[in-house]
This record gives sequence, structure tokens and C-alpha cells, in this order.
Amino acid sequence: MNIYLCGFQGSGKTAFGKKAARLMGFSFCDIDEEMLRGHKEESIRQLYKNVGEILFRDIEEKVVAKMSVAEKRLIALGGGSLEREKNRLNINNSGTLLYLYRPYDLLFYELTKRPLPPYLTSYAHFSSLFQRRHEHFMALSKEAINVSEKTEHEIIERIVSYGK
Repeated sequence: MNIYLCGFQGSGKTAFGKKAARLMGFSFCDIDEEMLRGHKEESIRQLYKNVGEILFRDIEEKVVAKMSVAEKRLIALGGGSLEREKNRLNINNSGTLLYLYRPYDLLFYELTKRPLPPYLTSYAHFSSLFQRRHEHFMALSKEAINVSEKTEHEIIERIVSYGK
């Protein structure tokens, strides 16, 4: 069994995931890092820009499929990993999906402090993307963990409870 973490950039999937995996004796995998293996790009942002959304999602789908056949992994998904049905099936058939949730206003504030990600055409686009993905994450996840209302210890404890 695996545990998958979904959520927006800046929700803590990697930070909390690494710590929880260590406590559970699971290996930690970040889908974005795995997608970069074998590609010349140094960041997921560059990969997306260079190959375009369709090929990017094809690469992501192959990585999710590869990760889902292993056992005892805690996997941090990319924000769009749940867009494809095949990914949702692989995730559902091989583990538990948890949503690390941060409210829109906090995510938007963090977004304005960095360059606009390549998958966004404008800050206004983020609002509709957030709404669509948030509803998707809520519907598909076993639990939504509001990382803005819990301590680091409480968040990690919730994640670890699914690995027992």
C-alpha cells in the first residue's frame, strides 16, 4: 500500500511527506523530481514550458503508473496529477490519497511572491483552477488535512496514521 499526497504548490507535500515517510519506514517519492529524470530540464517549470501540457501530462502519467506498482511509498503528486483518469485509477488501486489543503487566500498570497507558473495564464486563471482542483481533490481524497490550522506534528501524525 502507498500513500499519495495531493495539493497545490506550497501546501507542504514534500516537506511533510519526507518526514512522515521516514517515521513510517516508507520511501519518499516526488512525482515532479521523478519526471525530470532522463530530461535535460532542471525544473518542472522548464519541462512544462519546453514540452507543452499534453506531453507533460503523458510523462506524468508514465511516472505515476511506475510509482503505483511499488509498495510502501509516500508519493507527493504534482498539482495536475489527478487530471487524468488513468492516474486516478492507478492511485486508487494502489493506496490512499490525502489532500494537504491550504485556503485560497493563503495560496494566492504565496503565488504573488513568485513568477507566475507556466500553467497559469494570469492570476485570475488561478481562481478557476483552484476551484476546479479543490473540488476534485476533496471528492477523491480519503481526508483533507488543513495544513493552515494544524501544527507540523499534527499534520505528520495524520499522514502516518494512514500507513499503519
